[in-house]
Amino acid sequence: MMCFINRPMVLSVNILYANIIQALIDMKRNIRTFSHDNALVEMRRKEIVLSSTKVFVQKGYDRTTTRELAEALGMSTGGLYHYIGSKEDILHLILDFMVDTQRKRFDKILRAISGLRPRDALQMTIRLHMQEVDELSDMTRFMSHVAVNVGPDDRELMRNASMRHVAFYQDLLQRGVEAGEFKIENTHLFALSIVLMTQAWALRRRHLQEYTLDDYISELSHLILDTICINKNSELHYVEGQLTEQ
Repeated sequence: MMCFINRPMVLSVNILYANIIQALIDMKRNIRTFSHDNALVEMRRKEIVLSSTKVFVQKGYDRTTTRELAEALGMSTGGLYHYIGSKEDILHLILDFMVDTQRKRFDKILRAISGLRPRDALQMTIRLHMQEVDELSDMTRFMSHVAVNVGPDDRELMRNASMRHVAFYQDLLQRGVEAGEFKIENTHLFALSIVLMTQAWALRRRHLQEYTLDDYISELSHLILDTICINKNSELHYVEGQLTEQ
């Protein structure tokens, strides 16, 4: 008989999600701009974030000048300063961009796993999480090296954000244990291991060059599920984005 995620799990995850979002919102800050067109500012700042991240990864934050950032964007230094006040503002914009992406990611995950049993919910979470890690791989690598350039409050928020990811996975794992689907002695340690293995796609890519993203997701999912699932007789397959069991 199939065992689905019960209502307490949905409530628990939603409470955790609400706490995550509040913490991420608190992290955001106001950055000076001379434009009164909010839509234009948002568009230009996204371009600044995406372009600057690539430059920072290649040259390093400290060695990159605002002139080089402006050239990479195809604009003058004055044009760049129309939307920011300093190079440090770009660092904050990158943090804020990651905040917004995380918010959307958690929202998408919650919708995707609603009503799924713990095993399916965990596999879907890994897939969606890995897609975001791949999308933000440059930013993840950059932020892992630039933490020394941010203030203590931001460093604490970055650490807390990582631990909230662990807590999210731990909640899924614990509910799987309670539902009789998973056998795990230490859900916190196992959740931490999952987060580290997902982050390896961005931070240790040179060791994973033989894998495509889909290959790594598949190998990682099977490694995790084969380790913790009590019933290993059934196998999950993705068909046009949907989980099917055979």
